[in-house]
Amino acid sequence: FQIVNGYFVHYFAPQEMPVFPKNVVFVIDRSGSMAGRKIEQTKEALLKILQDLRPEDHFSFITFNNKVVEWKSSLLPATEENVDSAAELVKTLTARGGTRACS
Repeated sequence: FQIVNGYFVHYFAPQEMPVFPKNVVFVIDRSGSMAGRKIEQTKEALLKILQDLRPEDHFSFITFNNKVVEWKSSLLPATEENVDSAAELVKTLTARGGTRACS
């Protein structure tokens, strides 16, 4: 782990390792407990990670507070269009509601 701009950072793999396509599902807590700095840090991190995805990678989002919401029903290839669409979603994330941990 490294600290960059006050954040812990973990890179996917050492540089000497071959690069393999990734399937990534981002699970984002957007309950009220994430309000303020926490949700802003989450959004900043997500935007950075989205930039690091390669076209052969696939990704999607699941957000939760008092309900679970899938962004898309399946993983999408990390094309420029899909990454841009995801970035717009990330920018709109807000923290509110509770967390239904037992349902």
